[in-house]
Amino acid sequence: MPNQINSTNAPKKYDAGDMHVIQSLAACDMNWMQSALNRVHRDFIKLSVDLQQQGIHSCHFDELKTALEMYSYLAEEHHSYHAEMSEQYEQEWENTKGGDV
Repeated sequence: MPNQINSTNAPKKYDAGDMHVIQSLAACDMNWMQSALNRVHRDFIKLSVDLQQQGIHSCHFDELKTALEMYSYLAEEHHSYHAEMSEQYEQEWENTKGGDV
């Protein structure tokens, strides 16, 4: 019987605790990504200022600056989303355990 569920193809079950862990890890990873991008952005700004003082026009840096700002924004937004979802799953998990985590 192709539709029969047995021990080898039974669907896996995840609870709010599992989802909390996943979202917490994702939030942490995105926080690290955001920190790394912010560091690169700061270094880029310093480098572009130094090069402008040597006579290189800032227009040569505009596209890269925009890309760094865009990725930094996306990392921040994704971090916020995962942190919020982590809190929601943590609360759901606490509620299913009667407040004990």
